[in-house]
Amino acid sequence: CGTVVAVALSPNESTLASLSEDSTLRLWNCHTRKELWSVPWSVGLDGSITFIDDNKLLVGTGRKVGVVSSIDGTTVSICPSSLYLDLASPIIGALGTTKAALLSSSPTKREVQFSLLDTSHWTRVLTINGNLEMKGMSLRSIAPNAAVVCAEKATLFLGHTDGTLELRRLENGALESTIVVPGHIEKLALSPEGTLLAVGLFDGSVILYQRESMGELRRFSPPSSTRVTGLSFFPDGTKLLASYANRHALLWEFAESPLM
Repeated sequence: CGTVVAVALSPNESTLASLSEDSTLRLWNCHTRKELWSVPWSVGLDGSITFIDDNKLLVGTGRKVGVVSSIDGTTVSICPSSLYLDLASPIIGALGTTKAALLSSSPTKREVQFSLLDTSHWTRVLTINGNLEMKGMSLRSIAPNAAVVCAEKATLFLGHTDGTLELRRLENGALESTIVVPGHIEKLALSPEGTLLAVGLFDGSVILYQRESMGELRRFSPPSSTRVTGLSFFPDGTKLLASYANRHALLWEFAESPLM
């Protein structure tokens, strides 16, 4: 079925969605491990999936962003391409049931755009534009490669391929703090309660951080070095699902109180 580029677990932990390089979106039954349905979804170089609720998925790639029914795979709505950059590889996240956070970039145009969108009729709520020369939302020599939004704190984490992890304010893109992680950042994921941040690296490592202090808590390494292509926390926040470029997936489990 091709390399998996994104995974997401439903809030009720009954189904798992995956997006593959063969341009297929699939839904799996977590209990029987059987495929429930599959639909074509143009992928390009990368993609992201997140559950809006148990019945709807938010799916984004460099060629297509939209809402899909998790019941039967039918497309509910498609985001107009005018709402993100032409050569984008959108990185997305759901904020509640009607808002979506979308980060898109165009390396050839040296631009990046962060938007909050209303998915009920696909309109912009907030847009932050940046380029390599801007000071207000300064970018690295390589545009952000991963992003995750903390709605409760109105903040945005941006991960760069040079290992820089930035924390920014949603309302204006202002930089709050920066740390450097030991490797090329591929994926980011925030735990359901917002206290843990998982960072997936090019070498396959997954590092767990405490979000407030950004102190490292755990580090998970796969048996062989291979790029992390997807990260998704379980709803209880004690397990983390990671997919890899070698078509494998690993479930990392940690103690109920990883902060101790």
